[in-house]
Amino acid sequence: MIDGPGQGGTLRRHGITNRPDYEVPIGRCVDYLLTRTDVDPARIAVCGSSLGGYYAARAGAREPRLAACVSHGAIWSIHDFWKNADEGHGLASHIKWVFGVTSMAQAVERFKAFTLEGVLEDMRCPYLILHGGHDLLGMSQATKAYEYAKAHGVNVTLRFVSPEETGAEHCQHDNPTIGQELMADWLADVFGIDQRALRARALAPLL
Repeated sequence: MIDGPGQGGTLRRHGITNRPDYEVPIGRCVDYLLTRTDVDPARIAVCGSSLGGYYAARAGAREPRLAACVSHGAIWSIHDFWKNADEGHGLASHIKWVFGVTSMAQAVERFKAFTLEGVLEDMRCPYLILHGGHDLLGMSQATKAYEYAKAHGVNVTLRFVSPEETGAEHCQHDNPTIGQELMADWLADVFGIDQRALRARALAPLL
């Protein structure tokens, strides 16, 4: 769990705004993880939620040491989604802060670099897109990312969470547990992890 450029303490404390080439900061994280003896270098995954869904996909496509990638809420193109946003947009102040600009006109121009077109075809690891069935972003961003990845031979899975399951809102805000479970189950399958054995080991100290 990290605060990358444009996120959390990195933005608030250090004034470091976001960037489209998120493989750079994630690559530094991988550098660090590879120094640890408790990390399996063949099982390093990246996951990002909401706008982090773009960051994760960009990193997964361009950082070859990643073994799996999850977009928890897919972003195909920020420009496609927010190209008509102006100073009256409800998130205008936040957008300008995160993107490091002083006007929404500048933000809209900056959005153009944040796209997965020309990027996702470089993804070599398994890729999960987990998206709420009633997500405020709509279904098109997730569908475009999935169809583009599929057309370029990526091992991609698209999972919409339905209202009947609960967890159909943006990043499963109405039931975060199901989102975490779906991502964990997918990663366990990708990495060949026996979750029952893991649970047994976790419970052993309590027995």
